[in-house]
Amino acid sequence: MKKTHYLDDVISDISRRKANVSCVGRSGLLHVLHELGFRDKAGKNENHRIFTHKELSSRSGFTTFSVDCGHGMKKTVKPNYSLTVLNVLKKYYEELKEIYDER
Repeated sequence: MKKTHYLDDVISDISRRKANVSCVGRSGLLHVLHELGFRDKAGKNENHRIFTHKELSSRSGFTTFSVDCGHGMKKTVKPNYSLTVLNVLKKYYEELKEIYDER
């Protein structure tokens, strides 16, 4: 049986739960994105998070993306933010996989 890569697991999980993903928790966006090397900072307010990835930016055309964590980090994010995350992970799949494996 072929072992799946952490990145594949993240993409699969977010795809499956895209209408029910929060920002915090073991399977929350902040945790899984940090595991993949993304860093975040507050945007317009504390719940609006802007994600960067230094290594990914140096290997590709990636700049930033943002997620609005709603009216509290434990709340479910709107599905369009889950789709934004999925699009970034899929677009930069090969680079992210290499970066993750190098760690």
